[in-house]
Amino acid sequence: MSIFALDPKHHQVKKMAMPIEKAVPQVKPLPKVVRQTQEKARFFSKKELVILVSSFLFFILSLTLLISVKGNLAQQQYEKRQIEQQTSEVKEDKTHAQQEINELSNYDRVMKIAEENGLTMNEDNIRNVKK
Repeated sequence: MSIFALDPKHHQVKKMAMPIEKAVPQVKPLPKVVRQTQEKARFFSKKELVILVSSFLFFILSLTLLISVKGNLAQQQYEKRQIEQQTSEVKEDKTHAQQEINELSNYDRVMKIAEENGLTMNEDNIRNVKK
C-alpha cells in the first residue's frame, strides 16, 4: 500500500497513489561470482624445474671436480719440476766429480806423486787390464 493510506484527509490521494511495491523498485540480488581457481601460468613445469635444478647441481659438481683435478695436476707438475731440478743438480755434481777423478788419476800426476814419495817404475810389474 501507499504511505498516505493511513491519513483520512488524503483519501483522494489514496486512489492515485502507487503501491509501495511498485514505487520502490525491486533490487535483484547480484549473481554470486564464482571464482574459478586458475592455475598460475608457470614459466617451468615441475618436471622441467627438476631437470633444471639437477643440471645446475651437476654443473656445480663438475666445476668443483675440475678445479680439484686442476689443482692436483698443478701440484704434481710442481713436484715433477723440483725432482727434475734435483736430478739435473745430481748429474752436474756427478760430472764435476768425474772430471776431478780424471784429473787426479792422470798418469803424469800419479808418476809425480810416486817419485816424490821415493817410488820407482818397474816395467815388469805393469799389466794391462781391459774393462
